[in-house]
This record gives sequence, C-alpha cells and structure tokens, in this order.
Amino acid sequence: MVIETGGNVGIGTTNPIDLLHVHAGASGRTSFDSSTVAILEKNGSAALTIATPDANAGYIVFADASAAAPGYIGYSHATNAYSIHGKGNGSHIMTMNSSGYVGIGTQTVRALLDVVNGINNTNADSSNVMNVVGPNQTTNQANLAVTTNDGQAINLGGSIALGGRYSSTGQAHFAKIKAGKENSSSGEYGGYLGLFTRVHGGTLTEHIRIAPDGNVGIGMTDPSVSLQVASG
Repeated sequence: MVIETGGNVGIGTTNPIDLLHVHAGASGRTSFDSSTVAILEKNGSAALTIATPDANAGYIVFADASAAAPGYIGYSHATNAYSIHGKGNGSHIMTMNSSGYVGIGTQTVRALLDVVNGINNTNADSSNVMNVVGPNQTTNQANLAVTTNDGQAINLGGSIALGGRYSSTGQAHFAKIKAGKENSSSGEYGGYLGLFTRVHGGTLTEHIRIAPDGNVGIGMTDPSVSLQVASG
C-alpha cells in the first residue's frame, strides 16, 4: 500500500490516480472522469461486492447536503429482489423480483412489466406480460399513449399490432389498430381510427374506418354518413 503526500492511497499500485486506487491489474485506462473518488481496477472482469446475512439487504446510497438518503439502490436477500428508491426522499420507485418481473410504482409485481400510478390492483383477469394501472382519464388524456414522432402529415399516427407465430418461430402481425391524422395542415389534430387485417401473402390493409366526425366506413376511408359500406 502507498499513501502519497497528496493523500492518494494506492493498494496494489505505487501510482494511485485518485484518492483510493485499488489495482489488481492494468485495465488499459490511464485517465478517469474528474469526479472520480475511488477506482477499482483489474486486468479482467471486476466487481464490488456488498455481503450481508441472508435475511438482510445491501444498498448503494446516494446522499446530498439536504438528505442522507434521497435515493438508493438495494438488493434484498430475503426476497431476491432489486429495488430503486428516489424522489428526493427515498420513496420506492422500481422493483425487479426474483422472477425477473419489473414493477414501476409498485412492489407487488403481477406481470413481466407492471406500471402503476397509485395503488395496484389485485389479480382477477390478469396479464402476464404487461399491466398499466392508474386512475381513470378523461377528455384528451389516457392511461397509455402510442404516438409517432416522424413529423406531421396526413395518415401519420400511432398503431398497435396484434399477431403471433405463423411458423415454429416466425412472427407476423395479423391485424392492426391505427390512429391517423386526417389532413396535412399544421396545427390541426383531427384524427381517425382504422382497423386493419391481412390475407396470407398480403400486407395489413385497412377495412374499417371511424372518421373524425364519428362516421363509420367499411371498405372505404371517407364515409359521409353514420354507416357507409362500399359496394363490391
């Protein structure tokens, strides 16, 4: 061990780069970020280990002048779950449980991804892949938004595809729900809803449209009455 006159401490090295430099082999990096306080260096894979008894948890805590633990990352050995806490007061933000399920806003994770604003629901009918839970939204708000960002133009808008496997591993989209901008005028946000399906060998094709005024067209995209069906 070396303690330099400037205060840097080196373990395994006579030339410590920062306040604490633990050196088990050269990594090839000779300079580090200016905010670095401690360096653990090895000429192979390296790890920082936090060990606790089986019933306890290990944490990496982030502190500032206002709070001792406004945010921290933890691992519970009792539940084999990771957690992230923050919001400036250590509040729970995210959990990843022993099954690899991720919960945002909840510690009771019911799906591969469970996003909760408020109190989580309990399982009755459940989704094993993704849940989005929150209070009822009115007018132009929504619990989940799917939008596009490639400019504004007629027919651009978010879509949700529904599909599955068509062979042992191959995936295809069988149907689609799409919202689209009704025109190309900048600043206008009237939109329609289209329902798409496909035949084998074909592409997803719109068959039903709900126009901005509520008119429904089957086999057409510009219905002029409440329900209009294209002939043929």
